[in-house]
Amino acid sequence: WLGRRRIETITAGDVEQALTEWSGGASTKIDALAVLSRLLDGAVRANLIPMNQARLARRPVAEAQLNLRSRALTTEEVAAVLDAVPEGPYRNYLAGLIYTGMRANEAAALQVGDVDLAGRAIHVHRSFSTNLEGKVAEYTPKSHKERDVPIAAALLPYLEDAIASKRRTDLVFTGPKGGRINGSNVRRAVHWDDLKALLDRSDYRLHDLRHTLATLLFDGGAAANDV
Repeated sequence: WLGRRRIETITAGDVEQALTEWSGGASTKIDALAVLSRLLDGAVRANLIPMNQARLARRPVAEAQLNLRSRALTTEEVAAVLDAVPEGPYRNYLAGLIYTGMRANEAAALQVGDVDLAGRAIHVHRSFSTNLEGKVAEYTPKSHKERDVPIAAALLPYLEDAIASKRRTDLVFTGPKGGRINGSNVRRAVHWDDLKALLDRSDYRLHDLRHTLATLLFDGGAAANDV
């Protein structure tokens, strides 16, 4: 809706109008508003606009059971989450979700051969999911969209630790004994309820970690077209 607008012409009313016309639920629109606001904050710092109009726009009304805060974590919250989880496979996995934007099942299916440390890129082209027989099977990513994800400097040490001494066909993220990782064993191992309490986000889901990447990129000064 706002894709072809010059940022200096965008008003709070325009943002509110866009929010009403964008598809998705209230929480999705709140996430979109958060990303737009970070972009406009960058424009203010660059002296391109005098004020962030997104901060003046009325937020969409979320469903009663949802927290009104964006699902994207702040830089401080990312540090708090990772510090709260002991060093090892589960911290590596959470870092993978946070710094790549991958879905949980995509990260779980990632193989060492998909990781190009020299080129600083991850090729995402598979995902784990439960089939009609109740068994975990390998599929293509959601909407069958393969993609390359850059390896952020902050992720590199976690990734190097995760793939150390593994073969190309081994899974990158596994449990302490090398078993397949999934949402249930991760939440149990990292004491997810305690992490939600630490963040003061009672409705926060493991899947929500992937929404943090865009916010971190904007905070790091990335341009909108790079994000």
